Amino acid sequence: MDQSSSDIRILVVDDNEDILIATEVLLGNHFSNVTLMNSPRDVISELKKHTYAVALLDMNYTQGAVDGEEGLKLLQDIKSTSPATQVILMTAYAGINLAVDAMKVGASDFVVKPWHNDRLITTILSAVNTHKNHQRIKTLEQTQETLLSDATRGFNMLIGESPGMLELKKMIESCAKTDASVLITGESGTGKEVVANCIHQESNRAAKPFISVDMGAITETLFESELFGHKKGAFSGAYSDKVGRFVSANKGTLFLDELGNLPYAGQVKLLRVLQERMVTPVGAKEGQNVDIRLISATNENLQKNIEAGHFRQDLLYRINTIELRLPPLRERKEDIPILADFFLDKYKRKYKKSQLALTEPLKYQLHDWHWPGNVRELQHMMERAVILSNDTLIDFTFMLPQSGENHKSPDLAEQKPLEPELLSLKETEKQAILNVLEATQNNICKAASILGINRASLYRKKLKHGIE
Repeated sequence: MDQSSSDIRILVVDDNEDILIATEVLLGNHFSNVTLMNSPRDVISELKKHTYAVALLDMNYTQGAVDGEEGLKLLQDIKSTSPATQVILMTAYAGINLAVDAMKVGASDFVVKPWHNDRLITTILSAVNTHKNHQRIKTLEQTQETLLSDATRGFNMLIGESPGMLELKKMIESCAKTDASVLITGESGTGKEVVANCIHQESNRAAKPFISVDMGAITETLFESELFGHKKGAFSGAYSDKVGRFVSANKGTLFLDELGNLPYAGQVKLLRVLQERMVTPVGAKEGQNVDIRLISATNENLQKNIEAGHFRQDLLYRINTIELRLPPLRERKEDIPILADFFLDKYKRKYKKSQLALTEPLKYQLHDWHWPGNVRELQHMMERAVILSNDTLIDFTFMLPQSGENHKSPDLAEQKPLEPELLSLKETEKQAILNVLEATQNNICKAASILGINRASLYRKKLKHGIE
């Protein structure tokens, strides 16, 4: 398989000019960035300038040398300078002991001159894939470290002192140290992923990965590949092995958000994995044991979905050993000033506007809004206000998107809150979507952001509720 990519660098080091010319011609058909060097003298300085995916090295550079010691020394220096670079050694004097020594030092493979062209290209492509996987792992590790260092850990992630939030924190404290499966329910934008992360941080798995999956963003055809992984060649486009989310979350926590969007066929496969605690990548012959703590979330009424034949009862039993309901913002209004101050401080730092403040009348007006988009809407509103306000006090006219005369005057306090007890969950969700679409002038990206879902999920929900 040909592969041409400007970000893949291949380094070839050999004192034989004929070998360099031959490799340049051969590799030039597959890679756009090949560097040739006829001496090991400047290899290390070159590696300090650029990142090389693969280095193809001769084993001997002194006339008459056949023991491969020079190549082994250069290999050690390369791995010390650039550990992610995959090194392939080549020599006309092959020997089992030399190959073993090379592998111990860190070589990824060993080829014998004269080589078969197809064999060499296959070897290099395999090394490139290994390099890419190492880079992905490094990126994931760095991301995880950043998240752990930047995020406020534990219960400090849950902002609010209302009775509902205090009860939620108490339930989290009771279940966090266990491995019980948790189902988090609540409207869009209430902060279900924050709760899931809090459970993980308070659990015995806090030092292990927290892998979040938006089930609403995964197509039915890619469901197995994304969650369980696949083997190279398992289907068209599977050019390399892929590690699924279950394996990525091994020993840690797997968070399945928007679980109500999972198609029925996918529910069967998920249930089997949860029962057996074993995943089989697409195209693999053998399964792999996984040890994960499962947390799921949905804004759907799963019991109604079961009655309608859209969700499996046995899967619900499996995922909701503990069920946590996250109250909408309109049911915890005493938390609104606390949340508003939190987001204000966050965006003051981000946009370097340290003098901005909320007035007490404005806090009162925020209290009386019905918050169809919940915490996500408040967050979006505060960011917008910080960006647009230039004085020391937040200007209320910036708090909501402007969409005609209806939003020009600061009369938020006159808005009557919704009466959620008079609406079914389906009607409440539809009304929330309609309100946010109106406020954003039908801007799907903004509306999805406020509602705390992705664009694909919003399109599906509009179709579900018959919204034009």
